[in-house]
Amino acid sequence: MNGQELPYDVINGMPMFQKDHVIGKRYQIFERIGWDDRVGATYLVTAPDGKELVLRVGNDQILIPQLEASFLCKIEQQNLWRFFSQVHSIYQEEKFYYLALYFRSGPTLSQCLKYCGGKFTHGSGGRLALDVLRIIRITHNLGYLVRSLNLEMFHFDACSRHLFMADLSTVRKDTSKSNTHNHELVMPHWCGGLIFAPMTFHDDGELLSHKTSHKR
Repeated sequence: MNGQELPYDVINGMPMFQKDHVIGKRYQIFERIGWDDRVGATYLVTAPDGKELVLRVGNDQILIPQLEASFLCKIEQQNLWRFFSQVHSIYQEEKFYYLALYFRSGPTLSQCLKYCGGKFTHGSGGRLALDVLRIIRITHNLGYLVRSLNLEMFHFDACSRHLFMADLSTVRKDTSKSNTHNHELVMPHWCGGLIFAPMTFHDDGELLSHKTSHKR
């Protein structure tokens, strides 16, 4: 590594590292690529051996990277990392938590659609749809939920010709399948209507049902 430790600012609890800043002699910053501080910071970095990595950064308040690490470790135990990402290393300092993933290049699903003029052949469309279904099924089978889906979350791996889920920021632990309320992720208090509240908000309380009647 030809970089060194450089001064940085902390904004919204997340570090704003400069280019070439070195973290614990493990990662050298190239650039920041993720700017949603609610789910942690994301950087492109290089390892001492020159490998390109994606570095997720969290702290004791922003626990999404820790949840992603727990999820991906379970994925690797099942040898299903090809549908997600592969963990390079996990590192923790006094202030921040680091999850390093091997960088996998490839266009997003929306870019693939745009390149093809918004159309796929039946074979390509079916294969990619099956990939998305497999990813969701694997996630649910391991006791997690995907809270929302969009075309930017999925990238196309040209080598395997399959999609993988590059963005795990919407994955959450399915606490309805757990016998304890010691949740793996501390969720913020729900401020919306009860009808749309997450399952963890209700705990053991009675769930509300909403019935509508149509009059002519």
